[in-house]
Amino acid sequence: MSDVAAMRRVLTFVQDNPDQHNQCDWICGSAACLAGWAVLLDRGVTEIEDADYNFRRDRWEWEDIATGKVVGLDLLRKDLADEAAGLLGLAEEEREALFCRTAGAGRRANEAALELGWAIVARDEGSLTEKQSDLLGQYGLSVVPSPSTVGGA
Repeated sequence: MSDVAAMRRVLTFVQDNPDQHNQCDWICGSAACLAGWAVLLDRGVTEIEDADYNFRRDRWEWEDIATGKVVGLDLLRKDLADEAAGLLGLAEEEREALFCRTAGAGRRANEAALELGWAIVARDEGSLTEKQSDLLGQYGLSVVPSPSTVGGA
């Protein structure tokens, strides 16, 4: 079962800040995918703008140009997805669907990720609609919460 509170925090953030959501790249320029935002929000980062931060892709860290403060992730891409999945309480198949398979939706990637994320939340809260149930099925995900996932709400 997902960590519903953490999922809601990330989904609400990207929904309220669509210009900072890019499901097709972990973290790029001033945007990030759901996995990127899960890790960034956990570290207190709520905005990444090219004008304010110098992103060092090789080290997954940002330097605030004005203050010189470095926000380091110290993670590789796989580690970023693993950490995000842990923070959100996602099972392996949920991680794969939400972080990787939605990115393959092309121009609809952001929308697909949000729809799937909210479907996972609804399932784990016991408020799954028929449309959300069908969506989970399309991604091969169970409509019943998994009790074995760490971080359940």
